[in-house]
Amino acid sequence: MVLFLGTSCQKQPNLLFGNSYTNDNNGANIVVVDTSTVLLSTVYSDSTSTSGTGYLMVGSYNDPYLGNITSRAYWQVSPPGSLPALSPINDRYDSIGLLLFKKNNPYYGDTTYSQNYVVNQVDSLYQLATFQNGFNSKTVLPLDPDSLGQTGPIFIYPTQRDTVPYISQGAGQGDTVKIRLNDNLGKQLYNMVYSLSDTLKNVTKWLNWFHGLALSSKSVLNSGQTGAIYGFKDSCIMRIYYREAGVISTQKYIDFNITNRSLAFNHLYRQFADKSSPGTALDKLQLPTARVQTPPATVSKLTGNAAYVQTMTGLNVKLSFPICAP
Repeated sequence: MVLFLGTSCQKQPNLLFGNSYTNDNNGANIVVVDTSTVLLSTVYSDSTSTSGTGYLMVGSYNDPYLGNITSRAYWQVSPPGSLPALSPINDRYDSIGLLLFKKNNPYYGDTTYSQNYVVNQVDSLYQLATFQNGFNSKTVLPLDPDSLGQTGPIFIYPTQRDTVPYISQGAGQGDTVKIRLNDNLGKQLYNMVYSLSDTLKNVTKWLNWFHGLALSSKSVLNSGQTGAIYGFKDSCIMRIYYREAGVISTQKYIDFNITNRSLAFNHLYRQFADKSSPGTALDKLQLPTARVQTPPATVSKLTGNAAYVQTMTGLNVKLSFPICAP
């Protein structure tokens, strides 16, 4: 009996794995292997959630490894909760503009290249479909083909309190980018404020009339430039400027702030090269072929013996550890 017990016992190491995975921290059977092959793959999801990130990502960038990437931002604005009482004698409309805040925000690419920004109005109802919880990187909303305004070329210094317009000094001041918008829209909104329009007092009526805004940049994908994508804060403002007469004329303004931040989103597009021509290693990725499927994984030997991760465009790395026989 003593001989039997002596040969059948095995001393277990005292290891603490935590109660999340096992309640028996003293009964582990450890097998040590001095050689293990790790298989790397790049997993590509055709869309990622981009709603409510806190940033409006705008621009385009030619990444030598990850390909050509473009981003456009969509969001909604709402009238102020309290409308000012405008005087037909003392108050005069001046202009309308869009203010974007950029200090210490994320950016991706080469900031030494100038940018040209374009603002368009969303041309359909800005709403989620049935059973849809948010917008993703593939979502595209139709836009009015006539732009509301544009500015550029301008240089943006992400970590400094100055945005330098290439041509017009009025487009940049402090840590903001300013884009002047169409005065026809500005005067129409000003008159609606003056008449205390019901459309400005009811959120549903307002969003049915003024669906939203979109900001994009003129693409550099085929220009030979590197470009950059900037992240503006989702606290941007559409502002109407007017002047109040007096002994000294005073400039005042009416702000239409961003609303429904959870519905502000970024449309991201990655341009894949023609399979018949040389491109980046990622042009050999296996792409999803069905509407609902497990994202396909491409082994690293097909992508230059490397795996790639870029969350915003749906690239993730998968590590596989083949099971070793005892």
